[in-house]
Amino acid sequence: LGFRDVNLKFECVLPSASLTSAFFSDRMDDHSAEEWKELGNEKYKSSSFSEACDLYSKAIELEPRVAKYYGNRSAALFSMRSYEKCLQDCTTAFNLDPKGMLKCAVRGAKCLTALGQFDKAISLARDALLNDPRLETALAEKAQAERAKKLLSTSKEQINLCKWNEAAKTVSQLEQITGAPNFVQRLRAEVLVGQGKGQEAMPLCNSLIQTNSHDPEILYIRGKALYLTSNFAMAIKHFAEALRSDPDFAKAKNMLKLVKKMESTKASANEAFKNREYLLAIEKYTECLTLDPQHKGMNAILFCNRAAALTSISKDEEALEDCNRAISLDESYTKAFIRRAKINMKLEKYEEAVRDYEKLAREDPSSREMQQELRNAKLELKKSKRKNYYKILGVEKNAGENEIRRAYKKMALKWHPDKHQGDDKEEAEKNFKDVNEAFSVLSDRQKKEQYDSGVDLQDMGGMGGMGGMDGADMMDIFSMFMGGGMGGMGGMGGGRRRGRGGFSFH
Repeated sequence: LGFRDVNLKFECVLPSASLTSAFFSDRMDDHSAEEWKELGNEKYKSSSFSEACDLYSKAIELEPRVAKYYGNRSAALFSMRSYEKCLQDCTTAFNLDPKGMLKCAVRGAKCLTALGQFDKAISLARDALLNDPRLETALAEKAQAERAKKLLSTSKEQINLCKWNEAAKTVSQLEQITGAPNFVQRLRAEVLVGQGKGQEAMPLCNSLIQTNSHDPEILYIRGKALYLTSNFAMAIKHFAEALRSDPDFAKAKNMLKLVKKMESTKASANEAFKNREYLLAIEKYTECLTLDPQHKGMNAILFCNRAAALTSISKDEEALEDCNRAISLDESYTKAFIRRAKINMKLEKYEEAVRDYEKLAREDPSSREMQQELRNAKLELKKSKRKNYYKILGVEKNAGENEIRRAYKKMALKWHPDKHQGDDKEEAEKNFKDVNEAFSVLSDRQKKEQYDSGVDLQDMGGMGGMGGMDGADMMDIFSMFMGGGMGGMGGMGGGRRRGRGGFSFH
C-alpha cells in the first residue's frame, strides 16, 4: 500500500486509518444509485437518519432526476426536524413527479406548518389535492395548518390582552400540531413570563438567545425572565441591548425605567433599615410595593423586609400580616417563615410558631439552629398552658424584684375580697388568690427560675394551685407585705408571720 517518506527507517509501516478509509471508500463508490438508496433505507430503518441522508445524497449525485431519492432523503431530514432542507427535497421530488410524489407534497406541508408558514402549507396541500382530491393525508394536513393558523392568531390576541392562562392552553394546542419550533418556543416563553414564572421561562429563553442574540423581542423576553428572578442587573443589560437593536421598542423602554426605579427604591429602603431609620424604611418599602404588584417574588421580599422594619418599632401585628402576605406570594420563602415564627413568639402565639419551626426543621434537618428554635417554641407553648404569673401581676418577664413587689401591692389591693361585694366578690377572691400565688413564685428566686425554665407547677414544691394554701395563708402573705393591719378592711389582723416553707422577702 506504500510508505510515507518520514517512515522509511521502519522495515514495515502499517497503512494509516485515513488511507484505509480512502481505499474502502473507493471500492464503495462502485455502488449504483439504487444500491446507495437501499443502503440508506437500512440506516433509516435503524433510526440512523444522518447516515441515511448521506447515503441518499450519493444516490442523488448519480441520478439527480430521480424523484424517489429526494423523497427518501426528505423523510430522513423530517425525522431530524431539519424542516427547511426537508422542504427543499419535498418540493424537488414533487416537481419531478407530481402524481407519484404526492406524499412529498404532504410532507412539505407538514414542514411549512412546523415552520409557522401556515398559508404556504395550506397552498401546498391544495396542490396535492388537485392531483388527488380524496387524498386523506393532504386533507388532514390542510385542516391541521388551518387550525394552527387560527391557534396562532388566538394566542397572540390572548397575549396582547394578558390572558396568560388562556394563552398557555392555546400555545400547548399549537405545540401539539407544530412540535416545538422557535416561534412556538418564543410564544411559550412569553406566556411563562406573563404568568410570572421567570425561572421556568429561563431555559427556553437561553435556547432562543442562542439562535438570535440580537433579536430585540427575544432580548426583551429574557430580560423580563431575569427581572422576575430578581436579577435586576442582568435584566437592565438585556433591556438596554434590546433598545440598541430597536431604539423605538416601547416595552423595553418601560421595563428599563421600571427596573431602575425598583432597584433604587429598594436600595434606599435597605439603607434606611441599616441606619435604623425604620419609619423611612417602611415608607420606601411601601413605595416599592406599588411599582409592580405582579412581581410576586420581589413583592414577597419587600413584604418580608417591611415586616422586619415594623417589628423593630413594635408594630408586631402589622409585621405578622406582612409575613403572611410574603408567604402567600412565595410559599418556598424560608426567610419569611423564620421571621413569622419569631414574631409569633414575640406575640406569644406559640402554637403558630411551633408549626412554622416544625416545617423549617423538616425542610432542613441538619440545621441545629432550627432544631433549637423548635425546642424553645415547644417549651414556651408548654409554659403558656400554665397560669401566666407575669400577666397576673401585669409585669414583663424581665421585671426586677422591686417592680414585682410594686405590681403585687397594686394588684392585691385591687382584688382584695373586702373591697368587693355581691356578684363581684367571688371573682375578686379568685383573682386575689392568683395574685398571691403569682407573687409567692416570682418573689422567690429559686421558684422563679424553675417557673421560667418550664417546670410544672405541681413539681414546684406543691405550688400547683397553691397546693394546700388556704385563705388564711394568703391573708398572711398580704398582711406581711403590707406591714400590718389594714385598717378598715374587714378587721383584718395586723400580726406578721413568717411565710411557710421558709418564705421571705428580698
